[in-house]
Amino acid sequence: MRSIQGGRTVTITAMLAMWFMLWSSVVSGWSIGSMQSTPPLLLEESYCLSRRQTLQATAMTTMSAWILGSQIAHAEDTGSSLLYTRQQATKPSPVSYRIDLPSSMKESSKPVKTHLDEVNFSSESLKGYQYGVTVDPVRISSIQEFGTPEEVAARVVTAEVNRDGVFEVTLLEDPYKVSDDGKESAYILEYLSDGKRGKKVILNKIFVSSSKLLYVLTAQCKQDDYPTLKKEMKSTVNSFQVI
Repeated sequence: MRSIQGGRTVTITAMLAMWFMLWSSVVSGWSIGSMQSTPPLLLEESYCLSRRQTLQATAMTTMSAWILGSQIAHAEDTGSSLLYTRQQATKPSPVSYRIDLPSSMKESSKPVKTHLDEVNFSSESLKGYQYGVTVDPVRISSIQEFGTPEEVAARVVTAEVNRDGVFEVTLLEDPYKVSDDGKESAYILEYLSDGKRGKKVILNKIFVSSSKLLYVLTAQCKQDDYPTLKKEMKSTVNSFQVI
């Protein structure tokens, strides 16, 4: 296990600094209980569309979906799990993914959304147990263009530990790459975040689609609950696919 403590100064290039800003807005846009969004941030132009372009794309998404009736969010209860499929007529590229969620999950909303597309789920029976999926336009077409799994994990951990109220972040497993049905590759990360709100285990599955959309699944629970939830959370993370 490797850990980074808050307050440590990290020297990075300007491009990586912008990447940290992007990552903070993607994976830290919702938190336990409060579900408060991260303030809008300026992003590196070579990687991510500008905020104005994103807002315009979001507006076009709402309008085109209203006109075409093409927004689809379907949840199929299979007993022990909930197969959730989401397809949105977003601009510049449509959003399309599926995930097999635990049956205890209920969709929850945020007052302000800061991504092209965003959905959050919270357990009805266990406080702090959550899943969230965010989608944002980027200027690259594969996760490998962000770096290796280890490089991406280092950036994610640094971004997390630099958040207000976070004291220390520890990688629980070595990050690794997976490929779903021979299509887009994804990186999976697992780490422990220790902060003012307590200790929580976070899992991420990160895709960049060929249509230049960044998909991020974030699963989290309290550290004390993780031994019981570990198998379920890993299964859910593995089920997340871009379609």
